[in-house]
Amino acid sequence: MFRTPPFRTMGGFSMVELLVAIVILSIGLLGMAALQAATLRNNQSANYRTQASNLAYELVDTARSYQSRNTANVQAVLAPFAGWTATCAANAAATDCTSSNALTCDRQRWANRVCRSMPNARGRVVNYVPAAGTFTVEICWSDDRTGNTTPSANCSAASEGLGGQPYRLEARL
Repeated sequence: MFRTPPFRTMGGFSMVELLVAIVILSIGLLGMAALQAATLRNNQSANYRTQASNLAYELVDTARSYQSRNTANVQAVLAPFAGWTATCAANAAATDCTSSNALTCDRQRWANRVCRSMPNARGRVVNYVPAAGTFTVEICWSDDRTGNTTPSANCSAASEGLGGQPYRLEARL
């Protein structure tokens, strides 16, 4: 008859060891989930900054395209954006864009792109000096994910733009 030696014990894991391993694994997985959520938030913020940059350069390029034709047109492109453009034009799609009213269409298209590309977005042109051909494009948006934010009058709320500052692009024609 075969007998087990008395010094040999049963092998395997105890229930306590399994519970400790599960707790450690759970903490690690929760940390990974929190990291993923933070990454998604930061990616969305980076996307908004990219949109703001693209929109600012678009307005600068539009102004440059009119400068070669007639310098008075540059003023006509930039002047309507002296204050924050807060709302989209309701009839943007219905506008008849022909060569006779291309300037109006370009202004309206830019304003609509600004307000539709980011939440509570608005843009303006400041410090326009016609003689020097310099101006600054500012774009502000809500970077708060709750959707309950009200835009501030001067883009100073911590959840707007770049932490309470609008995106700024200084340009020279």
